[in-house]
Amino acid sequence: MGGIGSFLYAMDGAVDLEIVVPLLVGSALGARLGAVATSLVDGADIKIYFGVMLLLGAIAVAVRKVGGAIEMPVLDAVALATILGAALLVSGAVVVSSIRELRAAEPAAAARAAD
Repeated sequence: MGGIGSFLYAMDGAVDLEIVVPLLVGSALGARLGAVATSLVDGADIKIYFGVMLLLGAIAVAVRKVGGAIEMPVLDAVALATILGAALLVSGAVVVSSIRELRAAEPAAAARAAD
């Protein structure tokens, strides 16, 4: 859907394809890797990670709005750092949880193979 929408906007000259194409490729790869990783992680943990991401995103939006209201542009940088930090934190937590699940599954698989 994103690709089609971007293409239609690009036909009107409203999209910079040099920016959109890498974003689409990155999101396609990220979605695939995320689907694999989240299939390994407990559903309750995924809900917690998602909630943390939403909470930090809301905080970042609030910080940016306050920065605009009081004309303090440094808060835009704080908001951006919050969003990037939240993304790294949550994606890192999913990766760590995935690795733990894979390591926990190895002894069980080895035990089944030995039987």
